[in-house]
Amino acid sequence: MICLTTLFHTPEKDEFLRKTYLKRYPGKLEDLTYFGPYFYPNGSLDWKPCLGIAGCSLLMSVSSLTMIFCGIKCYNRINNLVRSTSQSSHHRSLHSQFLTALIVETLVPVFLMHIPAAVAYIASFLNISSEIAGNIITMTIALYPAVDPLPTIFIISSYRNAVLRFIANRLKQFSCVQKALESMTKTVASEANETGVL
Repeated sequence: MICLTTLFHTPEKDEFLRKTYLKRYPGKLEDLTYFGPYFYPNGSLDWKPCLGIAGCSLLMSVSSLTMIFCGIKCYNRINNLVRSTSQSSHHRSLHSQFLTALIVETLVPVFLMHIPAAVAYIASFLNISSEIAGNIITMTIALYPAVDPLPTIFIISSYRNAVLRFIANRLKQFSCVQKALESMTKTVASEANETGVL
């Protein structure tokens, strides 16, 4: 609702897009759906987009603070639970690895989505935004699905060992194929020398 009332398109934004965006990317403005802040439509600060960004920032902040608060509470409670129960060292190690992986996985969207978006919003508010900032946000959001499972894969030892074994086996296969090709090349070259083809 915040975006609909404060950040949706206006005639000033349409004109700004015609002058900037449509010069680089041909098309019709009617074919675009967009929303966002335009802080300086007439050379002076328009407070309506500021309220929209403040509302969006408040929602992001509440979400982030809730995540941090619940994460700290869960971390402390799980650590106390693991310490108070009698478990094997392997079981404790596995709990610790899962907890660490979970914490790192919660930091991935913070660094790939929240921080770049916050920087772009602050830059546009200060009237120093650029198209590169939008492209960087698009790239970091696109990277998120690829990067998100990596903490689990590399922090949990059984997953990490499986991946390392897989890579080692592929490298061995590649080196065997490479050695076979080198051997065949030497054989063909020596046969060619013997027959006088070369």
